Amino acid sequence: MRQSFLDFARAGDFSYCRPYCAKCYFRFVRDFIKPMEQARGAWPNGGYPSGMWWHQIMELPGVKDHLTEELENLPLGEFLELKHWDGHLSVAFTMLNDRNLQARILRHWFDTCPDDVRFVDVVIFYPN
Repeated sequence: MRQSFLDFARAGDFSYCRPYCAKCYFRFVRDFIKPMEQARGAWPNGGYPSGMWWHQIMELPGVKDHLTEELENLPLGEFLELKHWDGHLSVAFTMLNDRNLQARILRHWFDTCPDDVRFVDVVIFYPN
């Protein structure tokens, strides 16, 4: 079984700074995007050039779609047990930087929304 967004979040349940800095974005790429793409066989063996920025990595074919799929399939009940789940979601939505994909995720989540006021508050008012 391949790893998922929840597995990556459990492995690195840390707090992001607000407003997010370049270090936070690069950490998200390292801790979420890279293993997600590796699990799909989409991350080059040698990695991407060291001069590549996070927003450039996010624009590579398939990356945003893969992140969207991971977020849509996220078991929200388990995810909300993490200490810093809100930071993971906020940075993920910021990294997506695509209103249509963000809306698609939110529509899916509201069909299976947990009874958690903080979750609803974060996804409605602070998704990115």
